[in-house]
Amino acid sequence: MPRICEFYLGICLTTEEKAQTEEKAQTEEKAQTEEKAQTEENAQTEEKAQTEENAQTEENAQTEENAQTEENAQTEENAQTE
Repeated sequence: MPRICEFYLGICLTTEEKAQTEEKAQTEEKAQTEEKAQTEENAQTEEKAQTEENAQTEENAQTEENAQTEENAQTEENAQTE
């Protein structure tokens, strides 16, 4: 009985062609996995940087508010003294 690839050329792959096809698929999958991991790492790094920047901004605002409060208290004290 004839094999199907004898009727449809290109359907049957040799062992070497199968190995190459599998290797190519694995290589592509590995590249996609690495790219996804890199994208996630970049997103985490960006989020961490944004969080740190927000914390610094809040700290700066609090420091300015504290300085203003102290200045106001000093001004009131000086006004009461005079």
